[in-house]
Amino acid sequence: MIRKLAAATCLLRDVLRCRFGRDFDGASARACRLVADLHWATGGRSTRWLRRVVDGGAHAAAAPAEAEPPTGPLAAECEEAARSLDEHGVYVFRERIDAAHCGALRALAERVPCRVFAADGAFGGQQRYEPGAPAWPSYHLPLDALLADPHAQYLLALDAPRRAAAGYFGRPAFLQNPEAWWNTAAGQGPNAFQRFHFDAPCAVGRPLRWVRFFVYLDDVGPGHGPHVYVRGSHRPWRRLRGRLRFEYGDDEVAGMFGNDRALEITGSAGTAFLVDTLGLHKAGLPRDGDRLVFEYQLSGTRFDPVAAPLLVPEPTPELADAARRGPFAYRRFQLAQA
Repeated sequence: MIRKLAAATCLLRDVLRCRFGRDFDGASARACRLVADLHWATGGRSTRWLRRVVDGGAHAAAAPAEAEPPTGPLAAECEEAARSLDEHGVYVFRERIDAAHCGALRALAERVPCRVFAADGAFGGQQRYEPGAPAWPSYHLPLDALLADPHAQYLLALDAPRRAAAGYFGRPAFLQNPEAWWNTAAGQGPNAFQRFHFDAPCAVGRPLRWVRFFVYLDDVGPGHGPHVYVRGSHRPWRRLRGRLRFEYGDDEVAGMFGNDRALEITGSAGTAFLVDTLGLHKAGLPRDGDRLVFEYQLSGTRFDPVAAPLLVPEPTPELADAARRGPFAYRRFQLAQA
């Protein structure tokens, strides 16, 4: 009882600091754990209420909007993307990211030692990905290699993802948690992330409100483990009653949302999409080939877990300019000065 009261006190303190304090820079670990627990226990209704409480006040004033219109790749689709996120929870861009950037990141992913994980999530150390003969279900590129790579920085500097996310949130967004990884057919059957599931707020580095931006770095067909998203499931309190679960079967999802709501996202290298992973989603099981994907998170709230700054040792001119034009968007990054 005392522990629960202490956690509730931490959560109340951080909610008030986020709403009324301009210098709020992240929620405590104890408050974040309680937010995630409440989300599962209330079918997402607690998350809906907390978002309403923290939105506004000093929280909104601390995030000034960018004055310049978005430019560069994907920028023409920003408004359409924001509308689709609001209605469906997902948007697949028609324009593709230049294949040269995808190819360079694929070469990096084959060159550097990766963190490898078994199907049950157990860490297996570091190992290079072997094309055509992977030994592990997933290979995650090291963060420092991504932050130092100019092609990853190119994707981080794009205007369109953060401006589309801002249109969806109704306030500026900031970038977090860049990642790139291989999904392979190694291992026995699908892991937990290859079954339909919801992501919980304030867990595993997630904030209270977010979307994720993905780019396929190689061609992804139905047999390469495509991302699958259930359109309209990003507001689970509208369809579900009681507690949420981490995993759902395909037939159960079809019964809740209909047979035509699951969108399987396939496409050539450079296919990019935004997803609100508060909704039901999964990665397909690769059967015909492996999948390499790059992604980062876009946060719509300062109520997120405290995290160390992301150090960029040699920022490209494009990333430095993006950070100059939108300093709030890169508040979690620390760019080295030239």
